[in-house]
This record gives sequence, structure tokens and C-alpha cells, in this order.
Amino acid sequence: MDDGGMKRTDLTKTDRVRLTRKVERFPHFEVPEGATGTVVFNEDGLLICKMDVLILGCEEWDNEVIWSDNDGDAWNNPPLALEEED
Repeated sequence: MDDGGMKRTDLTKTDRVRLTRKVERFPHFEVPEGATGTVVFNEDGLLICKMDVLILGCEEWDNEVIWSDNDGDAWNNPPLALEEED
């Protein structure tokens, strides 16, 4: 599914991003569309974004949303867009 996100390979550590759709990690938490964060890791089968605001239920993962190579299309095309700089 292409939801306007970018390719995982286009993202680098420290990139500022926002979610282009809601991300659900049932039953633990969901992150709303438009939430922002920073890419903190993107290699070895993992893409990790540290979110700016506290996501209830995500504390166990240090408020980080993780995609892995087990996430199918969301792995190669995560629902992320680069944040525009002011």
C-alpha cells in the first residue's frame, strides 16, 4: 500500500519525520497520523523513530516506533514524510 510515505532507504539517522497515517501496535499502543519524531536507527532490518510526544503504552519501547523487515510493505514504504524545516 502506498500512502504517501517515503522509501525506507531514503531515511537517515537524525531525519525529522511525521506519520502520514495512524500506526497501530495492537494491543500496546497507536500513534496518530501527523505525529512527529526523529529517525534514530535505520539499518540491520530495523527502522526506529523516537516520537516527540509521549505515546501512552509505548513506554516499554522508550517511546520509539519500530518497523522491521517482518512488517511487509510498511518496511520498505513506512508511513513517514520528512518534516519541513522552518
